[in-house]
Amino acid sequence: IGYVRKFALSLVKTKYFIFIDADDMIAEDYVETILQTISADTADIYHFLARAYPYGHIVCLSHTLWDKVFAIDFIRKNNIDFNETLSYNEDIDFRQQIEQYTFEEKHYNKILYTYNLYTNNSITHNDPLWYQFHDEGIKEEVLSS
Repeated sequence: IGYVRKFALSLVKTKYFIFIDADDMIAEDYVETILQTISADTADIYHFLARAYPYGHIVCLSHTLWDKVFAIDFIRKNNIDFNETLSYNEDIDFRQQIEQYTFEEKHYNKILYTYNLYTNNSITHNDPLWYQFHDEGIKEEVLSS
């Protein structure tokens, strides 16, 4: 997946980019809402909320890509890219690269994304409750709605 994300990132010709995983769901007005929300801002990263399907919890994870909008100028200026040899945890590696730089990240309390916990052939998890723990077993921020 690192190779695919690296290739996709090389094709970006817009001011911002997002990642949507094929097994997840987005709000009907996803792109429109994002553009309206961030149009007057100049942040490097915009963080929206995601809901975990089917439990309904609001999930707020720092290392995920699917609940964020990234400014391509920030990413390219700092030579942040995906490691093409990674088949999983490429999002954690990408975020660790970002953390090396000073950046502005804005958080919005809008739920635009639904993260599907019931995917039989997901690379990341076999246990549908995996999202409660990151790779070191520490409880992530999971808020009941």
